[in-house]
Amino acid sequence: MALNYKQITDLDSFAGLRKPWNELVTHTEVDHAFMRHEWFECWIKNLGVDGKLSIRTAWDGAQLVGIAPLHIVRRTFRGIPLRVLSFLQSGITPRCNFIVHESLDLDIFFESIFAIKGWDIMELKSLDEKLMITQRFLGYLAGRRPFVIEAGIQSPFEVIESDWETYLASRSKHLQRDIGAAVKRSSSVPSVVILKMEEQTELQKHFCDFVSISQRSWKVGTRTDLSTDQQTAGFYREFSDLGGQQGLCVAYLLIMDGKPIAFDYYVRCQKKLAALRWEYDQNYNYHMPGLLLHSSVVRDLASSGEVWEYDLSGDVTKFKASFAKDIRAHINIAVGRPGMYGSTLMLLKRVSQRLRHGQPAHSAGD
Repeated sequence: MALNYKQITDLDSFAGLRKPWNELVTHTEVDHAFMRHEWFECWIKNLGVDGKLSIRTAWDGAQLVGIAPLHIVRRTFRGIPLRVLSFLQSGITPRCNFIVHESLDLDIFFESIFAIKGWDIMELKSLDEKLMITQRFLGYLAGRRPFVIEAGIQSPFEVIESDWETYLASRSKHLQRDIGAAVKRSSSVPSVVILKMEEQTELQKHFCDFVSISQRSWKVGTRTDLSTDQQTAGFYREFSDLGGQQGLCVAYLLIMDGKPIAFDYYVRCQKKLAALRWEYDQNYNYHMPGLLLHSSVVRDLASSGEVWEYDLSGDVTKFKASFAKDIRAHINIAVGRPGMYGSTLMLLKRVSQRLRHGQPAHSAGD
């Protein structure tokens, strides 16, 4: 395949890729809402403002067959200023990866990525370890370039393929008792309503409720609530608009006595529901609103009559593990640029990891 490579460095050029980008995503193993053009567009505008776009695309004639969603940001490592080539992602992103058509010669595509100019170190985070594209990238690196692998987020998930009663019976007795207690306590409230919002207009209408709840949640203490963190709030507001038009997001809102108390916000695609954010008003702790809303979401999936993947994203917590038993392992990969400087940076990174963890990191390519 004779390919034509194009480097996307400005928003206008990126904006023109929406249709071919999304068409390519639907034919890959990374077919998720957070790999679609709408997701990256909202992320770039609100959370990627410090980076310089460096998106690598591969074309077979008029067909887009490969995307490396990258940008270059300036960072420091042990006091050393670096130009870092990384995915267009942050802590808000469940996972990221290369987007490639099955016909693409991956070795040639990866070589084209390393031809990008102006970076010192490549840091790619939150790659699903089991995906073919992740393993092919590691295979490409082996023996060619110095690199280091670190364990990334370990996300709990569950395939919901039974009814609610069967699912609940498979959970711990502790969770069953807690859900029972949450339902009983909510019954003492005169009015309890759970809204499921899927349409763009609904999400826009109730976005102010999300912000209001966030202002009364524990995140206020860390200044990560949606009122304080305007960049993150901007992302959610814009994705509710763009993603809502395409059915890529859904939110659940718990209302008690006419007052918004808790929300769960998800992205969805191909019968996969991935949690992005959930918060509740701390003044209603007694009513266990987070647990009540979470169990309602799972009940909704279980009663759909279809098989759903319920992904709680981020790292494992006791609360998440009570709802989802399987774990999706992710890895972070750091690669030095070709030459002595890149090899030196990888050596420093391994030394840093040994000091931090007391054991060697998985590395190769020296």
